[in-house]
Amino acid sequence: MRVPARITAVWLTAMFLLAPCASSTAIADSTTPTAVPTSLPVAPVVPAVPPPPSPYYVVRPHDTIGSVAARYDIPWRRLARWNQLPAPYTLQVDGVLRLDAPTVPLAPFSSTIIKPHLADTHWRAGCPVAFTDLRLVWVTYIDFNGISHKGYVVVHYSVARNIQQVFRKLYDARFRIQAMTPLAVNTPGLTSESRATLAYNCRLMPTGSSYSQHAFGTAIDINPGQNPEVTAAGDVHPTTAVTFTDRTRYRLGLMHPGGVVVRALAAGGFKWGGNWHSSKDYMHFSVSGG
Repeated sequence: MRVPARITAVWLTAMFLLAPCASSTAIADSTTPTAVPTSLPVAPVVPAVPPPPSPYYVVRPHDTIGSVAARYDIPWRRLARWNQLPAPYTLQVDGVLRLDAPTVPLAPFSSTIIKPHLADTHWRAGCPVAFTDLRLVWVTYIDFNGISHKGYVVVHYSVARNIQQVFRKLYDARFRIQAMTPLAVNTPGLTSESRATLAYNCRLMPTGSSYSQHAFGTAIDINPGQNPEVTAAGDVHPTTAVTFTDRTRYRLGLMHPGGVVVRALAAGGFKWGGNWHSSKDYMHFSVSGG
C-alpha cells in the first residue's frame, strides 16, 4: 500500500525531534556518577591474584637450547632471552625453560647467611645441636609460576656456604621450587609447611629411637609435594604426591638422577634418599646419607 507523502513527512519529523533526546539521555547516564549509600558495608580488600603459570618446558637429558627452540618453533636467541640465560646457554636436566616472554624479569640471584632468631627455627632445649650453631640462609628462588622470591632455610653453620652454592646452581638452571619460608610472604595461600623446601627441624626419626638428620641441621628436603617418600611396603608420604611416584616423567619440581638438584647437592657433600635400596625418599638429602 502506498503511504501518503504527508504522513511520511510527519513521521520523519517526529523521529528527528526524538533522536537528540535519546542521545542526551545515554550521555547523561554514562557520565553521571552513581550515588552509593554510605550505609552499605565496605568490601574487603582482596589479595592480588598471582598470574597464571606461563607455558614451560622441563629439560630432559640431551636437550639443548636449539633443540627445545626448534620443538616449539621459537627462535633460540629469543628463548634464551626470555629465560635470561647467559652464554653458552647450557641446559641442566630438571631445569625449566619458560616458553613465552615474562611480564616481570627474574631478579638476580642473591644470598646472605645470618644468625637466626629462635622464632625462625624448630629448636628447643635438648636438641642435639646448640642453637648458636644454626644459620639462616636467604636465597633467591623461582616458584612454580616462574616468579622469583626470597626464601630461607635453616642449617648447621658447617654446611651453610655449600647450601648457598646449591641454590645458586638451581637458580641458574631455572629449577622451580614450590614454596620456601616465610610462607606468609611467598605463598599466602599455603599455610602448611608440608610442601615447602625445608632443612633444620629438631625431630625424632619415625621409630622414635634417634634424632633425624634434620635435627642436626645437615639435611634438606626439596619440593616434598613432587618428591615423596616411598617405603619398602609401597606407602607414599605425603599421600597427595602419589602421582609423582612415576619417576620417568619430567614435571615441575621433580628430581632425577643426574639432574641439576642431585648433582648440585652431591657437589655440596649431600647424599640423595632417591638412591636408597629398599625405601626411597626422593625429597631428602643429607650429609650422612641417612
